Amino acid sequence: MPTQIREHVVLPELKQPVLISAFTSAQRGGQTACAALAYLMSQWDAELVAELESDDYYDYARLRPMMGQENGKPAVDWPTNLLYHLTPPDSERDFLVLVGMEPSMRWRAFVQELADYIEKLGITEAISMRSFSAAVSHRRPTPLQAQYSTPSVEESFGLPAVAFTGVPLDVAALLNLELRERGVETADLMALEPCYTGGIPDAKVGLALLQAVGRAYNLKIPAESLKPAIDKHFTAMEQAVLSSEEVAALVQAIDEHTDAMRPRQEPLALPEVAEANDNHSVSIIDEIEAFLRQNQ
Repeated sequence: MPTQIREHVVLPELKQPVLISAFTSAQRGGQTACAALAYLMSQWDAELVAELESDDYYDYARLRPMMGQENGKPAVDWPTNLLYHLTPPDSERDFLVLVGMEPSMRWRAFVQELADYIEKLGITEAISMRSFSAAVSHRRPTPLQAQYSTPSVEESFGLPAVAFTGVPLDVAALLNLELRERGVETADLMALEPCYTGGIPDAKVGLALLQAVGRAYNLKIPAESLKPAIDKHFTAMEQAVLSSEEVAALVQAIDEHTDAMRPRQEPLALPEVAEANDNHSVSIIDEIEAFLRQNQ
């Protein structure tokens, strides 16, 4: 099958290039990680390198293209995956950022095609980012953990290690597994975000993911422009908590549980259930999500 990767520029020889990837999904997952990478690219003047054409990997009857604009005229926005190049200030390494939408079919072929192209670029390390909804609080630091390919990568990040065993994998994790087989060192980062924020991107969680990468590679992550979004999101969530006794009780219970567990320093566990199962908890989460969307 001919490649569906369309190059926009020819890159020069890269310096120990690192790949950072994040994908959204049809179930509204991945917005936080993709939004975080989009922010980082805006700060570091990213250059579009290539894109993966979508026709072989998406069922448009289920994932409909959206109407957008290009040069002030109506244009169709098709699901796509874009690869950008950026060189952070004062860094001796090049970074490539891959963002896009998880395919709705032919995942193996999708991963293989991306891995073939990435391998040609000389990638030596690959980092994937995502967040999951869990019983954590917006008032507490963002819990982070990671799956590593080698002890040296684990030492670089210093986040609690977890194995993605017995849980559904996203396409970013599958891509890293394929790259690992080709000799690339990998880290799959996972942040936990409050289950009551729905699919709304969380700037605080996104910054935590970026700062984890920054610490590993000695990068100064520009955070100033994110602070207004973080403050606005926190204020909206606090207002949502104050608007309902049931919501306040839920958040207080999560805070108390978090504080009680902190001295034990137990490793984090992968969340087996991303959303509450009982109808009462679901209604509370829906209530907060609706409030937050009204105040974005």
